[in-house]
Amino acid sequence: MNKQAWGRVAVLLAWFTFILVLLAGGSLAMYIRKSYAPLAVVALIILATLAVRRGSTDIHETPAEPLSSISMIIFLAPVLLAALVRPGSLSSLAVETRGISTSFSGTEASLADVLAARVEMEGEYRNLTLKQLLGLIRKDPGRADTLPVAVEGMVYGNVKDSSGSFMLVRFLITCCAADATPLGIKVIWSGPVAPKNSWVVVRGKVSCTEGEPCFIAEEVRQLPSPSNPYLY
Repeated sequence: MNKQAWGRVAVLLAWFTFILVLLAGGSLAMYIRKSYAPLAVVALIILATLAVRRGSTDIHETPAEPLSSISMIIFLAPVLLAALVRPGSLSSLAVETRGISTSFSGTEASLADVLAARVEMEGEYRNLTLKQLLGLIRKDPGRADTLPVAVEGMVYGNVKDSSGSFMLVRFLITCCAADATPLGIKVIWSGPVAPKNSWVVVRGKVSCTEGEPCFIAEEVRQLPSPSNPYLY
């Protein structure tokens, strides 16, 4: 097999190994939506097939279009970057760049009824994701008002006002991490605020009576960063 053929096989095998490691290690959801995992399996099959076909070409065959060194680097750059940089949550810098969405329109026919039937309880509090909470507020603010809930998220700075507020943020992935949308809700809290980018669980009651909905916190407790910080 000539050098050009070896180069093509190396690129295909690098991508095959990269995707296989993500699937085996459960890290694929840090890059793309979980429901796309079957497509990743299809990609593995395609990559393996192409590698075998390229590897079985005649030893003297010369590719019609040589693969340049620059092309090799471009094809392998994402794999090399992923190998060097551990995947993690997007930071407050991404929030500043993309802006915070304080509203979410659920796709379910009756999101409020679905949430009422399925959410788990933690004492008097309902365990909701930020996506569920904003969806409930959007769909049925009357039911959401004064509802005691517990929500986990990332602290986004301080709002410099007398209420001692901060924004609770989670990133929502529609397709992949590159298009993640910051969802957020204002938290009214009189106690000390955890540092920016730290993870907390907030327990309290929703307020939908005055202006933009907010979260009146009764407890804010810092948490370790979750293994998968994204919502889907």
